[in-house]
Amino acid sequence: MKATTLFLGMALLCLRLVAAPAVPVDVVYKPTFLAGDDSWTAGTGYVAKIGDDCVFLTAHHLFGPDGGLEEDLSPVEARKLFTGLSARSMDDETKVLPSSEILLIPSAKAFDEQGATRDVAAFCLPGYQGAFLVVAKNAPQPGDTVYLLGCPRGEEKLRLIPAKVRRAAANVLEYSFEETGINFGGTSGAPLLNEDGELVGMNIGGRNAGGKTRGFGNPAASFAALVAEALHAKR
Repeated sequence: MKATTLFLGMALLCLRLVAAPAVPVDVVYKPTFLAGDDSWTAGTGYVAKIGDDCVFLTAHHLFGPDGGLEEDLSPVEARKLFTGLSARSMDDETKVLPSSEILLIPSAKAFDEQGATRDVAAFCLPGYQGAFLVVAKNAPQPGDTVYLLGCPRGEEKLRLIPAKVRRAAANVLEYSFEETGINFGGTSGAPLLNEDGELVGMNIGGRNAGGKTRGFGNPAASFAALVAEALHAKR
């Protein structure tokens, strides 16, 4: 009896260790950016709580050629161009999240050789009452498991894709996926979660090379600080 109980306990512990995190529904969206009579859909976005505010986060590089525009927009140019956001839930396509204001993050820019820490854009969600992600207190370390919550191009459903952290630096988060051949199209701006379902980063890009599938992202501690500063300046 004791041996059976011990076996069951160990089995439950192992299951817990490998189980994917629980994720709230209607927290990840496919964003459509509105600009007067024009609009375009690109990447992925999600709702996160920064301080006392819920905001819609995505990647700033979507405001450029990667998002279908002719050239990269500065934060000021983006704020002048955009009239709002209409984002469709990737759990329920009938649910649409609107915003009429992009938050001005003065130093935001697309990723470059210096890193990805400024590659973030945020839309204000005044009065928002829905689900949101919480920023993790501790940054992931090499060897930790993280999960990309997104829908790769060619697929129809949102899913958690596990990866192992290869490098965790102040300017970038790099990770290697267990699954190979992922089409990263459309996952720019998707959230990266730890095993507790907390936000640890934002996916910026990835590649398949040498039989391995790797990604890189913006660490949550970096972009959350920029968003918090912008929210404070707005008050």
